[in-house]
Amino acid sequence: LPTPYDFRLSPRGNPQFLKDVKSTIEDAVQLSSQKATIISHSLGALFAHYFLTNIVDDEWIDNHILAWIPISPAYGGAVVDLLQLVSGDSEGISLLKPTDVREEQRSYETNHWLLPNPHLWTINQVLVQTPTRNYTAHDYIDIFRDANHENGPALYDRTRDLTSWTNSEELVDPGVSVYPIYGTGVETVETFLYSSNDLAQQPASVVTSLDGDGTVNLRSLKLGDRWNKSCGTLVLDGGTHNGILGDKRLLDTVKQIVEGTVHEQKEATKSRTLES
Repeated sequence: LPTPYDFRLSPRGNPQFLKDVKSTIEDAVQLSSQKATIISHSLGALFAHYFLTNIVDDEWIDNHILAWIPISPAYGGAVVDLLQLVSGDSEGISLLKPTDVREEQRSYETNHWLLPNPHLWTINQVLVQTPTRNYTAHDYIDIFRDANHENGPALYDRTRDLTSWTNSEELVDPGVSVYPIYGTGVETVETFLYSSNDLAQQPASVVTSLDGDGTVNLRSLKLGDRWNKSCGTLVLDGGTHNGILGDKRLLDTVKQIVEGTVHEQKEATKSRTLES
């Protein structure tokens, strides 16, 4: 069953959404006498993880959930998300200037939730570089100030602790069988380089790596691979963030998981990589 939601709002801005998800799953399980499989994509993984670690308990999960399939999960955020908050991102729409949509993009709680998480990006990893300053995931308040994003600190403070981390800098285990699916080997932004200190301008260039799916960085995508009940990761080399949604290997795998035909046999498999 689809569970549409307002992608601009975090669980704090829309607390009713995950309560409705819980009720929907309970009704579906009761009607079908079968446990549910949660399928999420991108930002949806943050909502699903929050749901499993904050809204429901282990007993509820055992009674209602067969598995969780996070596709292209942005668990720890993505560097590319910064552009929307700093300079604006027209996302390839030629009729728009990035600054035309920047204030709207800055109003989204979820854009602040998707910032590269300081648990994952160290103080030495530069995300934004200007002639006079390097900014990291530990400098968001300074970035907001220098980019004149007045509401940035409040929105970041509202979302910064939504994702639960352990003391060892790992995501809290959701306690459910997980089948991660994501792509990598695609040019993905690591750092934005500005030719001036004016962050309202678009960056002059970017530093990229092949460690990601073109949108989400690999360090974020793979965070759930080592959970206790991770049942094997399907990594699609060359698969893009949205493009893998139409990949036959993904569709076949999802079908098998939902039908329960791979649930047991994949428990012993921790990782496998498919070449596209």
